[in-house]
Amino acid sequence: MNMQVSSLLSQAVQGLNTGDLNGAEALLNRALLMAPGNLDVLNLLGVVLFQKGQLKESLQFLQTVVHADPGNLMACYNMANILMRHGDHVRALEFHERAMRLKPNDYWILMNYGISLSRLRRFAQAMESFRKAIDLDPSQADGWQNLATCLKDRKDYAAALQAYDQAIQRRPGYADAWSGKGSVLHSLSRYEEALAHFDKAIQCNPGFAEAWSNKGATLHDLMRYPEALDCFDRAIQVQPDYYESYWNKSLTQLLLGDFEHGWADYRYRWKIQNAAPYRHAELPRLETLEQARGKTILVWAEQGFGDSLHFARFLPQLARHAARVVFEVQAALCPLFEGRLDCEVLPQGQPPGPVDCQVALLDLPCVFQTRLETIPAASPYLRASPQSIADWKDRLGLSKARLNIGIACSGNAAQDNDHHRSMPLALFQPLLDAANCYLLQKDVRDADRAYLETHPEIRFLGDQLKSFEDTAAIVCCLDLVVSVDTSLAHLTGALGQPLFVLVRWAPDWRYMLDRTDNPWYPSARVFRQASLGDWTSAVEGAAAVINGLRRAPS
Repeated sequence: MNMQVSSLLSQAVQGLNTGDLNGAEALLNRALLMAPGNLDVLNLLGVVLFQKGQLKESLQFLQTVVHADPGNLMACYNMANILMRHGDHVRALEFHERAMRLKPNDYWILMNYGISLSRLRRFAQAMESFRKAIDLDPSQADGWQNLATCLKDRKDYAAALQAYDQAIQRRPGYADAWSGKGSVLHSLSRYEEALAHFDKAIQCNPGFAEAWSNKGATLHDLMRYPEALDCFDRAIQVQPDYYESYWNKSLTQLLLGDFEHGWADYRYRWKIQNAAPYRHAELPRLETLEQARGKTILVWAEQGFGDSLHFARFLPQLARHAARVVFEVQAALCPLFEGRLDCEVLPQGQPPGPVDCQVALLDLPCVFQTRLETIPAASPYLRASPQSIADWKDRLGLSKARLNIGIACSGNAAQDNDHHRSMPLALFQPLLDAANCYLLQKDVRDADRAYLETHPEIRFLGDQLKSFEDTAAIVCCLDLVVSVDTSLAHLTGALGQPLFVLVRWAPDWRYMLDRTDNPWYPSARVFRQASLGDWTSAVEGAAAVINGLRRAPS
């Protein structure tokens, strides 16, 4: 390399380090005129162009270097990091691995490789990479921070707390570590401790949007809603594109009945980190009812069974505005919906055929500008097969002397908030003296199965439930369903059958505040925890009412 090119390179590095990207690019272009194939110049130019936001051009220069010199460590390293920062972790892995082969024991290569693996949710490999980096240099706080975050994502909370403490010990002003530890404490329902850690993170970095938003989420779960909204607004103020804060804010707004702003902010769920993929994005999106007139609309289910049952109520409304509605929903729900919602029902994964536009199911309230007073709450909007009801009545042989109630104590264990909405079956004990109880859930946890074995008076029907049609028919045979917030509760409400819902202290937004009724389900009555984690109060409240409903002897 001649002296002039070397000098231009040095000046370009200085420009890059001081933020003079245009100056650095100009210097590198001059160097290229003198040495068109110089790989050092091409490599640095790729980095400068990435910093300027020109990703395509940046990668072209770096790919040229890697193609010409596969053993160029810096080019592989830069390619991996640029792809990683752009969110393309699958492609980044290839270049991380190339760099690792060239320099196996480099702290930062191992760190970045672990980050890409963790973003792809390959947590075991990611932790192995972080631990190798920590072994190389345990004094670095970043290795402990990344390991802790990985442990948190795996819900290994005890180990995550220890790793966050190691990071904070090495860097007391490490805002990410304070906030990360706060998130773990929140997950453990140690809310006051979590708040103290978020405050420390904000003290270290007042512009830390994630810490403001996490503090807001903790205040929400402490039912300190005005303070929570203030924190979400602070997060948005310091970082307008931190979409998690809009999403968190929407849940508080909806809970408080502010549907006007809540539905709009609820749409930010598509932009948060690790959001579910927005399917059918190639089709125009339905934004207003005017767009639906005379059109064929594809509505697609996006969340769990309960959400599909809950929001299916909007389909007949939409059908009154559109020429045709196609509802793409979980296959297990198709038989229950077919012929009942003024729409065609399609199992997920099957091509919808020609349609004019599409909308995600839970965006329909926003399209309809739904307010509390305009919730389409008429029920039933689903019905069980009369023949199936008759068959189940014969099979169950229900008592005529006592109430017959269906119960559900837990939902899908993989759901993020399951630890808040599910409870041990043993807590349903007060109901057993008041009625005949039928457990209407397919999945039973080990402790609950042990309880069933010692309480044969609870009739477990889970093994006999072959479909939602079966569950719907059984619900229509019984006098009442008592359930935590699961798909059974939504199914019962959609069928218009008597429903007691057991709701956690800081409730899901659907159950609102300080109400014993529910605006979505007229047949529902809500029983709430009296304090955080106190399911006994909710169950005993339901049992007291059921005792008053006991059948007179025939």
